[in-house]
Amino acid sequence: MVKGGQKATAGAIERLGLAPDDLRQTNPGLIVVRISGYGQTGPYRDRGGFDRVALGFAGITAVTGEAGGPPIRPGYFIADYAAGTFAAMGALLALQARQRTGRGQDVDQALYEAVWRMSGTHIGNYGQTGEDRQRSGNYFPGVVPAEQFQTADGEYLIVNATTDMAFAKLALAIGHPQLAHDDRFAKAAQRRQNYEAIHLILGAWVTQHTLAHCQTTFDAHGVPAVKVYATSDIATDPHYRARQQVLEVDSADFGTLLQPGIVPRLTDTPGRVRHRAPLLGEHNAHVYGALGLSDKDLEALAAQGAI
Repeated sequence: MVKGGQKATAGAIERLGLAPDDLRQTNPGLIVVRISGYGQTGPYRDRGGFDRVALGFAGITAVTGEAGGPPIRPGYFIADYAAGTFAAMGALLALQARQRTGRGQDVDQALYEAVWRMSGTHIGNYGQTGEDRQRSGNYFPGVVPAEQFQTADGEYLIVNATTDMAFAKLALAIGHPQLAHDDRFAKAAQRRQNYEAIHLILGAWVTQHTLAHCQTTFDAHGVPAVKVYATSDIATDPHYRARQQVLEVDSADFGTLLQPGIVPRLTDTPGRVRHRAPLLGEHNAHVYGALGLSDKDLEALAAQGAI
Protein backbone atom coordinates (compact mmCIF):
# COMPACT_ATOMS: atom_id res chain seq x y z
CA MET A 1 0.00 0.00 0.00
CA VAL A 2 1.08 3.58 -0.61
CA LYS A 3 0.35 6.64 1.46
CA GLY A 4 1.56 9.94 0.06
CA GLY A 5 4.02 8.11 -2.17
CA GLN A 6 5.60 6.35 0.81
CA LYS A 7 5.52 2.61 1.25
CA ALA A 8 3.03 1.92 4.01
CA THR A 9 4.30 1.19 7.50
CA ALA A 10 3.30 -1.92 9.41
CA GLY A 11 -0.34 -2.26 10.38
CA ALA A 12 -1.65 0.00 7.62
CA ILE A 13 -4.53 -2.26 6.59
CA GLU A 14 -5.45 -2.91 10.23
CA ARG A 15 -5.90 0.85 10.63
CA LEU A 16 -8.35 0.72 7.74
CA GLY A 17 -10.39 -1.92 9.53
CA LEU A 18 -9.25 -4.70 7.18
CA ALA A 19 -7.14 -6.86 9.49
CA PRO A 20 -6.34 -10.07 7.58
CA ASP A 21 -7.02 -12.34 10.55
CA ASP A 22 -10.48 -10.77 10.94
CA LEU A 23 -11.24 -11.21 7.24
CA ARG A 24 -10.20 -14.87 7.48
CA GLN A 25 -13.03 -15.46 9.92
CA THR A 26 -15.31 -15.55 6.87
CA ASN A 27 -12.70 -16.45 4.22
CA PRO A 28 -10.09 -18.78 5.75
CA GLY A 29 -8.26 -19.13 2.45
CA LEU A 30 -7.53 -15.41 2.06
CA ILE A 31 -3.93 -14.61 1.07
CA VAL A 32 -2.76 -11.06 1.78
CA VAL A 33 0.44 -9.68 0.26
CA ARG A 34 1.97 -6.87 2.32
CA ILE A 35 4.90 -4.71 1.22
CA SER A 36 6.29 -2.15 3.64
CA GLY A 37 9.59 -0.44 4.32
CA TYR A 38 10.72 -2.63 7.21
CA GLY A 39 8.15 -5.43 7.43
CA GLN A 40 5.30 -6.09 9.82
CA THR A 41 7.49 -7.06 12.79
CA GLY A 42 10.70 -5.88 14.42
CA PRO A 43 11.73 -2.67 16.21
CA TYR A 44 11.66 -0.55 13.01
CA ARG A 45 8.25 -1.73 11.81
CA ASP A 46 6.73 1.75 12.27
CA ARG A 47 9.36 3.57 10.23
CA GLY A 48 8.39 4.81 6.78
CA GLY A 49 10.35 3.70 3.78
CA PHE A 50 11.18 4.55 0.20
CA ASP A 51 13.38 2.73 -2.31
CA ARG A 52 16.34 5.01 -1.52
CA VAL A 53 16.02 4.41 2.22
CA ALA A 54 15.76 0.66 1.72
CA LEU A 55 18.92 0.63 -0.41
CA GLY A 56 20.82 2.35 2.37
CA PHE A 57 19.50 0.01 5.05
CA ALA A 58 20.18 -3.09 2.93
CA GLY A 59 23.88 -2.25 2.57
CA ILE A 60 24.07 -1.83 -1.21
CA THR A 61 24.64 1.93 -1.07
CA ALA A 62 27.61 1.47 1.26
CA VAL A 63 29.49 -0.69 -1.25
CA THR A 64 28.63 1.37 -4.34
CA GLY A 65 31.07 4.08 -5.42
CA GLU A 66 34.74 4.72 -6.02
CA ALA A 67 37.37 3.72 -3.48
CA GLY A 68 37.87 6.54 -1.01
CA GLY A 69 34.76 8.36 -2.30
CA PRO A 70 31.27 8.75 -0.88
CA PRO A 71 28.59 6.05 -1.20
CA ILE A 72 26.59 6.29 -4.43
CA ARG A 73 22.93 5.55 -5.10
CA PRO A 74 22.44 2.71 -7.62
CA GLY A 75 20.78 3.91 -10.82
CA TYR A 76 17.58 1.82 -10.73
CA PHE A 77 14.74 1.50 -8.20
CA ILE A 78 16.03 -1.88 -7.13
CA ALA A 79 14.18 -2.21 -3.83
CA ASP A 80 10.77 -1.29 -5.24
CA TYR A 81 10.89 -3.74 -8.12
CA ALA A 82 12.71 -6.52 -6.28
CA ALA A 83 10.23 -6.35 -3.40
CA GLY A 84 7.38 -6.73 -5.87
CA THR A 85 9.09 -9.73 -7.44
CA PHE A 86 9.74 -11.45 -4.11
CA ALA A 87 6.19 -10.65 -2.98
CA ALA A 88 4.79 -12.31 -6.11
CA MET A 89 6.93 -15.37 -5.40
CA GLY A 90 5.58 -15.39 -1.86
CA ALA A 91 2.00 -15.25 -3.15
CA LEU A 92 2.66 -18.28 -5.35
CA LEU A 93 4.13 -20.19 -2.41
CA ALA A 94 1.13 -19.25 -0.28
CA LEU A 95 -1.18 -20.56 -3.00
CA GLN A 96 0.70 -23.85 -3.01
CA ALA A 97 0.42 -24.08 0.76
CA ARG A 98 -3.31 -23.32 0.60
CA GLN A 99 -3.84 -26.26 -1.72
CA ARG A 100 -2.50 -28.53 1.03
CA THR A 101 -3.95 -26.87 4.11
CA GLY A 102 -6.97 -24.90 2.90
CA ARG A 103 -5.71 -21.91 4.88
CA GLY A 104 -4.48 -18.57 3.66
CA GLN A 105 -1.70 -16.49 5.20
CA ASP A 106 0.13 -13.18 4.96
CA VAL A 107 3.09 -12.58 2.66
CA ASP A 108 5.19 -10.09 4.63
CA GLN A 109 7.76 -8.46 2.33
CA ALA A 110 10.04 -5.62 3.43
CA LEU A 111 11.65 -3.37 0.83
CA TYR A 112 15.13 -3.71 2.30
CA GLU A 113 14.97 -7.51 2.59
CA ALA A 114 14.55 -7.92 -1.17
CA VAL A 115 17.85 -6.10 -1.74
CA TRP A 116 19.59 -7.70 1.23
CA ARG A 117 18.77 -11.19 -0.04
CA MET A 118 20.65 -10.37 -3.27
CA SER A 119 23.80 -9.38 -1.35
CA GLY A 120 25.51 -12.73 -1.90
CA THR A 121 28.34 -13.63 0.47
CA HIS A 122 28.78 -10.25 2.16
CA ILE A 123 27.54 -11.37 5.58
CA GLY A 124 29.52 -14.62 5.37
CA ASN A 125 32.71 -12.76 4.56
CA TYR A 126 32.09 -10.34 7.42
CA GLY A 127 31.47 -13.23 9.79
CA GLN A 128 34.85 -14.69 8.90
CA THR A 129 36.94 -11.51 8.81
CA GLY A 130 35.05 -8.96 10.91
CA GLU A 131 35.71 -6.41 8.17
CA ASP A 132 33.28 -4.42 6.06
CA ARG A 133 33.61 -4.63 2.30
CA GLN A 134 34.91 -1.31 1.03
CA ARG A 135 33.85 0.60 -2.06
CA SER A 136 36.06 -0.31 -5.00
CA GLY A 137 34.51 1.33 -8.03
CA ASN A 138 34.01 -1.02 -10.95
CA TYR A 139 36.39 -3.62 -9.55
CA PHE A 140 34.73 -6.35 -7.53
CA PRO A 141 37.40 -7.84 -5.25
CA GLY A 142 38.34 -11.35 -6.28
CA VAL A 143 36.54 -11.33 -9.64
CA VAL A 144 39.28 -10.99 -12.29
CA PRO A 145 39.25 -9.85 -14.99
CA ALA A 146 35.87 -8.15 -14.89
CA GLU A 147 36.22 -4.46 -15.70
CA GLN A 148 35.17 -1.79 -18.15
CA PHE A 149 37.49 0.04 -20.47
CA GLN A 150 37.16 2.96 -22.89
CA THR A 151 37.52 2.09 -26.56
CA ALA A 152 39.32 4.11 -29.23
CA ASP A 153 36.02 5.70 -30.27
CA GLY A 154 35.09 6.78 -26.76
CA GLU A 155 32.64 4.02 -25.79
CA TYR A 156 32.81 1.93 -22.63
CA LEU A 157 33.14 -1.84 -22.91
CA ILE A 158 32.70 -4.38 -20.11
CA VAL A 159 34.88 -7.49 -20.34
CA ASN A 160 34.34 -10.45 -18.02
CA ALA A 161 36.57 -13.51 -18.35
CA THR A 162 37.00 -14.88 -14.86
CA THR A 163 37.35 -18.64 -15.41
CA ASP A 164 40.57 -20.30 -16.59
CA MET A 165 38.97 -21.22 -19.93
CA ALA A 166 37.49 -17.76 -20.46
CA PHE A 167 40.81 -16.12 -19.63
CA ALA A 168 42.62 -18.34 -22.14
CA LYS A 169 40.11 -17.25 -24.79
CA LEU A 170 40.64 -13.62 -23.80
CA ALA A 171 44.41 -13.93 -24.06
CA LEU A 172 44.07 -15.40 -27.54
CA ALA A 173 41.57 -12.71 -28.60
CA ILE A 174 43.92 -9.85 -27.76
CA GLY A 175 46.88 -11.52 -29.44
CA HIS A 176 48.72 -12.60 -26.28
CA PRO A 177 48.00 -16.34 -25.87
CA GLN A 178 51.05 -16.69 -23.63
CA LEU A 179 49.23 -14.83 -20.86
CA ALA A 180 47.18 -17.94 -20.13
CA HIS A 181 50.42 -19.67 -19.10
CA ASP A 182 52.04 -16.71 -17.37
CA ASP A 183 52.84 -17.49 -13.74
CA ARG A 184 51.00 -14.32 -12.73
CA PHE A 185 47.74 -15.23 -14.44
CA ALA A 186 47.53 -18.98 -15.06
CA LYS A 187 45.14 -19.68 -12.16
CA ALA A 188 42.30 -17.73 -10.59
CA ALA A 189 44.18 -17.19 -7.32
CA GLN A 190 47.13 -15.72 -9.21
CA ARG A 191 44.87 -13.46 -11.26
CA ARG A 192 43.27 -12.13 -8.10
CA GLN A 193 46.70 -11.19 -6.77
CA ASN A 194 47.73 -9.52 -10.02
CA TYR A 195 44.45 -7.99 -11.14
CA GLU A 196 45.97 -4.55 -11.72
CA ALA A 197 48.49 -6.00 -14.20
CA ILE A 198 45.71 -7.81 -16.08
CA HIS A 199 43.59 -4.67 -16.28
CA LEU A 200 46.52 -2.65 -17.59
CA ILE A 201 47.20 -5.15 -20.38
CA LEU A 202 43.56 -5.54 -21.32
CA GLY A 203 42.83 -1.83 -21.04
CA ALA A 204 45.75 -0.98 -23.32
CA TRP A 205 44.41 -3.34 -25.99
CA VAL A 206 40.82 -2.06 -25.80
CA THR A 207 41.95 1.56 -25.97
CA GLN A 208 43.62 0.88 -29.34
CA HIS A 209 40.47 -0.46 -31.01
CA THR A 210 36.93 0.69 -31.76
CA LEU A 211 33.92 -0.71 -29.97
CA ALA A 212 32.82 -2.57 -33.10
CA HIS A 213 36.23 -4.22 -33.48
CA CYS A 214 36.38 -5.19 -29.80
CA GLN A 215 32.86 -6.64 -29.80
CA THR A 216 33.42 -8.60 -33.01
CA THR A 217 36.74 -9.96 -31.76
CA PHE A 218 35.47 -11.01 -28.36
CA ASP A 219 32.31 -12.55 -29.83
CA ALA A 220 34.41 -14.57 -32.27
CA HIS A 221 36.49 -15.96 -29.39
CA GLY A 222 33.59 -16.57 -27.01
CA VAL A 223 34.65 -13.89 -24.51
CA PRO A 224 31.75 -12.28 -22.60
CA ALA A 225 31.83 -8.56 -23.39
CA VAL A 226 29.29 -5.80 -24.02
CA LYS A 227 29.03 -2.07 -24.39
CA VAL A 228 27.77 -0.12 -21.38
CA TYR A 229 24.26 0.47 -22.69
CA ALA A 230 22.33 3.70 -22.33
CA THR A 231 18.54 3.68 -22.66
CA SER A 232 18.89 4.91 -26.23
CA ASP A 233 20.97 1.81 -27.03
CA ILE A 234 18.36 -0.45 -25.47
CA ALA A 235 15.52 1.21 -27.39
CA THR A 236 17.12 0.41 -30.75
CA ASP A 237 18.91 -2.86 -30.00
CA PRO A 238 17.74 -5.78 -32.20
CA HIS A 239 18.10 -8.34 -29.40
CA TYR A 240 15.82 -6.38 -27.08
CA ARG A 241 13.30 -6.12 -29.91
CA ALA A 242 13.58 -9.80 -30.85
CA ARG A 243 12.92 -10.75 -27.23
CA GLN A 244 10.03 -8.26 -27.09
CA GLN A 245 11.68 -6.41 -24.22
CA VAL A 246 10.96 -3.00 -25.76
CA LEU A 247 7.28 -2.65 -26.64
CA GLU A 248 5.35 0.10 -28.40
CA VAL A 249 1.96 0.71 -26.80
CA ASP A 250 -0.66 3.26 -27.85
CA SER A 251 -1.71 5.61 -25.05
CA ALA A 252 -4.82 7.73 -24.64
CA ASP A 253 -2.99 11.07 -24.34
CA PHE A 254 0.63 10.73 -25.49
CA GLY A 255 0.57 8.71 -28.69
CA THR A 256 2.82 5.67 -28.90
CA LEU A 257 4.84 4.97 -25.76
CA LEU A 258 7.75 2.63 -25.17
CA GLN A 259 7.70 0.25 -22.21
CA PRO A 260 9.60 -2.81 -20.97
CA GLY A 261 8.35 -6.23 -21.99
CA ILE A 262 7.07 -9.11 -19.89
CA VAL A 263 9.47 -11.14 -17.75
CA PRO A 264 9.82 -14.10 -17.41
CA ARG A 265 9.06 -15.56 -20.83
CA LEU A 266 6.90 -18.71 -20.78
CA THR A 267 7.04 -20.97 -23.82
CA ASP A 268 3.51 -22.42 -23.67
CA THR A 269 1.60 -19.55 -22.06
CA PRO A 270 3.50 -16.37 -22.92
CA GLY A 271 2.25 -13.12 -21.52
CA ARG A 272 1.51 -10.19 -23.80
CA VAL A 273 0.46 -6.56 -23.54
CA ARG A 274 -3.03 -6.42 -25.03
CA HIS A 275 -3.82 -2.74 -24.55
CA ARG A 276 -2.78 0.43 -22.78
CA ALA A 277 -3.26 1.01 -19.08
CA PRO A 278 -6.79 2.23 -18.26
CA LEU A 279 -7.50 5.81 -17.30
CA LEU A 280 -8.61 6.49 -13.74
CA GLY A 281 -12.15 5.15 -13.36
CA GLU A 282 -12.38 4.11 -17.01
CA HIS A 283 -13.71 0.65 -16.17
CA ASN A 284 -15.92 1.62 -13.23
CA ALA A 285 -19.13 0.75 -15.04
CA HIS A 286 -17.85 -2.70 -15.98
CA VAL A 287 -16.38 -3.52 -12.56
CA TYR A 288 -19.19 -2.17 -10.40
CA GLY A 289 -21.83 -3.33 -12.86
CA ALA A 290 -20.63 -6.90 -12.27
CA LEU A 291 -21.38 -6.28 -8.58
CA GLY A 292 -24.97 -5.28 -9.38
CA LEU A 293 -24.61 -1.48 -9.17
CA SER A 294 -26.63 0.53 -11.67
CA ASP A 295 -25.60 3.67 -13.56
CA LYS A 296 -27.63 5.66 -11.05
CA ASP A 297 -25.74 4.05 -8.19
CA LEU A 298 -22.43 4.97 -9.81
CA GLU A 299 -23.56 8.54 -10.29
CA ALA A 300 -24.42 8.76 -6.62
CA LEU A 301 -21.04 7.34 -5.59
CA ALA A 302 -19.25 9.76 -7.92
CA ALA A 303 -21.21 12.69 -6.43
CA GLN A 304 -20.07 11.61 -2.98
CA GLY A 305 -16.46 11.42 -4.15
CA ALA A 306 -16.33 7.69 -3.39
CA ILE A 307 -15.28 6.81 -6.93
